[in-house]
Amino acid sequence: MEEKLRNIASWAASTISFSNSEDIAQLESNLVKIKSWRPIVTLILVLCVISVVLIPLAIFIFIFYLTIYHATQASLAGLKFLRQYASSRNLQFGDNLTSDMVTGRLLQKMDSTHKSLFMFSNHKNFLIKLFYFSCTAENNKKITYNFTISEITIKNGVFPYILLQKNGSIKHQNLNYFGVDKDIEVTIGSHDTTHTLYTTSKYEIEALQICTPEFIELIKSSYLPLSVEFAENHVYIYTQSHLETEKDLDELYRVTHAVIDNFGDFLVRMKDDYEALHEVYTKK
Repeated sequence: MEEKLRNIASWAASTISFSNSEDIAQLESNLVKIKSWRPIVTLILVLCVISVVLIPLAIFIFIFYLTIYHATQASLAGLKFLRQYASSRNLQFGDNLTSDMVTGRLLQKMDSTHKSLFMFSNHKNFLIKLFYFSCTAENNKKITYNFTISEITIKNGVFPYILLQKNGSIKHQNLNYFGVDKDIEVTIGSHDTTHTLYTTSKYEIEALQICTPEFIELIKSSYLPLSVEFAENHVYIYTQSHLETEKDLDELYRVTHAVIDNFGDFLVRMKDDYEALHEVYTKK
């Protein structure tokens, strides 16, 4: 290494210390050689400048590609799983589930979205739909909440708004309902710390007719953190997450079927009781 440095130093000295024509000729020869390097040096410089710009861009494009690829792969895997699940349980697929086909305050949010595909079936002549749902709430920042919802249709139902909410999950994220529809909390037990019952003001008795201790215990019997919303002719049983395993979906169906088995006929018979009050609690 030291010898190479001495040679470089000697060569450099020869370019500035000369006294005869041989030195000049040598320098001119060296200059010609240096000039011959110019295209290579220029190319290297250009590549370095391009690299400074393109390498971060290439990294960004690569990360973006991986994100899109894995998201598409996950969506495809999820769709295949749902189709396989539906086929194994003799469920049917539907499509075009839009917000005008559902009721309930959570489901009617302006910034809500619904999966286009959903599964549906009948249990004891009650139509059941199961679908994913997402909504975005804006406070200091946007937060997206995901749900898996089982919908039971009660033919000609006219329920007032009732929400049996699992504590810790969001309500309907619309404060306009407080003071306008006058939602109030209904006492369901001094020792119950898992759920809270809400209903439209003046319909506390009707809410308690539905959400009996037996009904609440059924909802609490699940390992899933379930909430229940009654709105018009629908009952929504839901959890605040996208369920993606057979075990979890089976559990949601188990609770849905149990609600129909134990309370379905009772909910249908309540139609006459609520119909007389329908004009009152549907006033804007």
